[in-house]
Amino acid sequence: MYFKSQSFDTLLRSVANTLDENIRTTDIVARLGGDEFAILLPETGPEPAEVITHKIQKVNLDTMEKNEWPVTFSIGVVTFVSPPSTVDEMLKISDGVMYSAKKNGKNEIKYEMFGK
Repeated sequence: MYFKSQSFDTLLRSVANTLDENIRTTDIVARLGGDEFAILLPETGPEPAEVITHKIQKVNLDTMEKNEWPVTFSIGVVTFVSPPSTVDEMLKISDGVMYSAKKNGKNEIKYEMFGK
């Protein structure tokens, strides 16, 4: 997909704002690079995480449609029952779940539990 630099920046800002506006003040949003974002939802179980991710996906899709941007959202959600020993390992696991969602088709959300 091709976007002019300014349009891509506008799109990324729109996604970042949507994320920021739809999470709690205790949650953290970070852009990992390119078009990838991470959201840390401390002390959040799988059910609330599912509600949040569906809401964020819907709001972002509505924005994309309104702006006629041909963009979808593949989302990987990991609930860490017991966290990995490093942040890098946590990101690697989360990234793998997200790429698994992408492989299943566009606009998918995939959920996994880690450390059961």
